Amino acid sequence: MLRRRAPAAGSYITSLAPATGEPIAEAPVAEAADVDAAVQAAHAAFASWRCTMPAERGQFLRQAANLLRLHADDLRGRSNMLPQ
Repeated sequence: MLRRRAPAAGSYITSLAPATGEPIAEAPVAEAADVDAAVQAAHAAFASWRCTMPAERGQFLRQAANLLRLHADDLRGRSNMLPQ
């Protein structure tokens, strides 16, 4: 499970769609402390993931694939930065 936290500096940048100029997302401005926290979280996640049974991993990955398929049109539009 992903756990988000505010960036150390507390600042964000806004991503704009080139086709419309409308804001589509905010991304945290990362500093060294943010990178360190992300690496520590990845190590902790791997420790539990490697102990997860293959059938359970497969179930999780199928759920993720289903979510991607469900939201494919929206994701496709965002990745191309095209107006919807």
